[in-house]
Amino acid sequence: MATESLTSVAVYRRTIWASLTRVWENVLDWEHLPWLHRSSFSEIKLLDSGAWGWCARVGLRSADLRQEIEVELRIDREKRRYVTRTTAGVGQRSEIRTCLEVLGEQETGIEVEFLLPGVNPEWADSIGTAYTRLYTRLWDEDEAMMMRREAMLSQRDSARGAARMPLALGTLEEVRERLPLLVELGGQSFRVVEVEGTLVAHSTLCPHSLGPLGDAVVEDGCIRCPWHGYRFDLRTGRSCDGRNLRLASAPRVQVDPDGTRVQLIWD
Repeated sequence: MATESLTSVAVYRRTIWASLTRVWENVLDWEHLPWLHRSSFSEIKLLDSGAWGWCARVGLRSADLRQEIEVELRIDREKRRYVTRTTAGVGQRSEIRTCLEVLGEQETGIEVEFLLPGVNPEWADSIGTAYTRLYTRLWDEDEAMMMRREAMLSQRDSARGAARMPLALGTLEEVRERLPLLVELGGQSFRVVEVEGTLVAHSTLCPHSLGPLGDAVVEDGCIRCPWHGYRFDLRTGRSCDGRNLRLASAPRVQVDPDGTRVQLIWD
């Protein structure tokens, strides 16, 4: 039985302002799909992974009934390319082929071709436009994550060995009026929040991939990273998900008994 041919409906090209190293990290990072790309994906369950890539069951965000597909991503590092195939569900047998090109130290060119089975020629252009629009948004979100991660890696390296001096924040009343309060101390960023009546300082970097925690909502004394959904207890710094991870050490919030002075100090 002949295999149904695939039709190329569009080719998307752009420059990503991130190194090839960051791009490969992103390609192999299946966990971020339902978190960073929450407008497109609702959930993901890993089925298999290895040096070759990964395959997973992925939930799609849709106004219609709940949709689920199985996706396989295979990489070829030497040729700087990878192929994403839908192996089950909506769009089964479709392929998305991506080629990477090093343009600079923090600059990577991408070329993405969308190939689908059974495409009516009259619909090819509109389908290609939809895919291009979707991938523009996905790569915008990925690029922002990769650029921030690169910046945070550089900042973390430069902050090593910085002096850990106390930092005065004001009176208790003043501090509570400014919560949540972002501060820089010893070359690092921290946020002061209130948990069950106690002021707590925490690192604004997720220990998993240095994701941003500075705007994370506090729920039941925990915060969740917007990149991968990892949760941490602000009182202990430990993972709420049973992972072997914890927030970086943070200064303690010291409040004078009369509330006239609040400061961050290192124990």
